[in-house]
Amino acid sequence: MGRPREFNADEALDRALHVFWTKGYASTSMQDLLDAMGLSKSSFYEFFGSKHDAFMAALRRYGDREVARLDATVCSGGCARRLIEVQLRSVIERPSGDGDRRGCLTVNCAVELAPHDPTVHTAVSSHLDRMEELFHRLIARGQEEGGISRRHDARSLARYFVNALCGLQVMAKADRNTQALNDVVTTILSALD
Repeated sequence: MGRPREFNADEALDRALHVFWTKGYASTSMQDLLDAMGLSKSSFYEFFGSKHDAFMAALRRYGDREVARLDATVCSGGCARRLIEVQLRSVIERPSGDGDRRGCLTVNCAVELAPHDPTVHTAVSSHLDRMEELFHRLIARGQEEGGISRRHDARSLARYFVNALCGLQVMAKADRNTQALNDVVTTILSALD
């Protein structure tokens, strides 16, 4: 029988997530992970398997949290149009201090890894599909309520909003010009008219 684990796996994974999100996959060394997680190499490899396995677990955790957050928004029962606006504006309103320009981990992975890592590609695609489904539910509800125009199909609008949200996250990461970002949000929201 093996020795009992002497660390909290969820806390260790959260620390790994923070390192990957801050530095990116390629720039994160094993030593970065071990230091952040407070683990020995043997404990890391015994529990997580490899750097890539730990990264995939962190990416899944991040995706599950983001989807849960948007699902809570969808289920809140508020005005659908307003909830979409809040979702978009939240990208602009995130803190912008040193080290806080991480953007969205999923979008970062779509650019850094998905083109050449099939496992990451699948995870990113799955996350974006889940986000699309939640936006679809919210937009369809808004169309039923009358606050969102029916001139566009709800599914097409959902795809547009996922794409727009990803682009906005990239812009916010690269440029903190709040007025420019607010102009972009205003234009994005005009698709709901």
